[in-house]
Amino acid sequence: SRPDSSFDDAPHVAVEGVVPTPRLVHSELTMVGSAVRVALGNWLVKGELARIDGLEFAALPDETRSRWDVLAGLEFSGIADTTVTVELLNRHIVDFDDALAGGYDNALEDVNQYALSYRGDFLHQRLHAVAVWLAFGETGNRGTVQRYALTYDLIDALAATVGMLVYQSGDKENFLLDHGQHSDRIFADIKYSF
Repeated sequence: SRPDSSFDDAPHVAVEGVVPTPRLVHSELTMVGSAVRVALGNWLVKGELARIDGLEFAALPDETRSRWDVLAGLEFSGIADTTVTVELLNRHIVDFDDALAGGYDNALEDVNQYALSYRGDFLHQRLHAVAVWLAFGETGNRGTVQRYALTYDLIDALAATVGMLVYQSGDKENFLLDHGQHSDRIFADIKYSF
């Protein structure tokens, strides 16, 4: 693959200016990676490997770090109108410095994430059920996010969706889930496609 340049979704704090002023800055990142998918009957085996360069952190001004992302997954579609997927992801920061573990950065040398998803179609493929479970940490100890949704095709171009989103913090610190654990959502949507 060719390197791809983008900006980090998670900003870091940078102190700049004649009068030192902190502000949030999105780092420019360079990524190179590869993916493989192998179909074996009703199974799909997948793997991805990516190296991301240019990560910046508040605790290490004027320094950048790299990260390796490794994903392995397995998808099963051997039951009619049903797909179940399991994915495991490890994100490893190269040359990790203990200064990154505290403060605003709150970074870890290794972050493990797990995803389990289910998709099923019912009523002659007019009703679609989707359930997604994301776990952070070795055993989900850094929290989970769950999304459940039902979509019904009213007509070919009109679909109604209802669902819920549940956030749970774990017994280990996770900035996003610790602050979002009381942000559960119930949602409804009507979509017209033309």
